[in-house]
Amino acid sequence: MNKSTKSVDLFQLTKSVMRISGQNPKIKHQHMALIWYIIELSNSKMWQSSFTLYTESAMSVAGFSNSKTYNKTLLEIEELGFIIILEKCINQYTKNVIEICWGKFDEALSKQELDTSKANNKHNLSKDSAVPCIKNNKDIIKHIKENKLFKHLENDFFLNQLLEQSHFNELRDLYPVNSQEFNFINQLIDKNNE
Repeated sequence: MNKSTKSVDLFQLTKSVMRISGQNPKIKHQHMALIWYIIELSNSKMWQSSFTLYTESAMSVAGFSNSKTYNKTLLEIEELGFIIILEKCINQYTKNVIEICWGKFDEALSKQELDTSKANNKHNLSKDSAVPCIKNNKDIIKHIKENKLFKHLENDFFLNQLLEQSHFNELRDLYPVNSQEFNFINQLIDKNNE
C-alpha cells in the first residue's frame, strides 16, 4: 500500500482493516462504516491520500443520522491514527479535508505477516509427531533415516494398507543383518505373511 506507486491491493487493505478492527475493542461499527466510506472515496479518486470529505454525503453513505455522532466518530478515527484532519468543517454543510494514514494499514499487514510466519513455524514443529505421509519407497527410506517410521509400523492399518511385501524387503535391505531394525522388519514380514 505504498502511495508512491499509486497501487493498492484491495484484498490486503481489507485484511489490514479487519485485523485492526479485531484487535482494538474501541473500534465500533460506526468507525468501520466511516473508514470503509473513506477508503472507497480514496479509491474513486485514484487512491489519493488527501481529499475532500463532504459531511452530508459521508453521513448519508455511512449511515449517520446525527451530525454530532458523525463528528465524534470522525475525531475518534483520527485519534486511532487512520486519518489526519487537515481542514475541519464548520458545520454539517461544509467539508473536511482529510489525509489517509496508510502507515496504519501497512503496520497491521506487517503484524499479520509476522503472526502468520510464527504460526507456520509452530505448525512445522508439531508436524513431526504426526503419521508420516508415504507416497513411494523414497518416502519410506527418508522417514526411516529420520527415525519417524518405526513407531507407526506396529499399527495394523499401516501395515495392511500402506506397505506391500516388496516394501518390507526394501526396508530390510537398508539395515545391517541382525540389527534391531532388521530383526523388527523380519518379525513384521512374518506377521504379515500369516
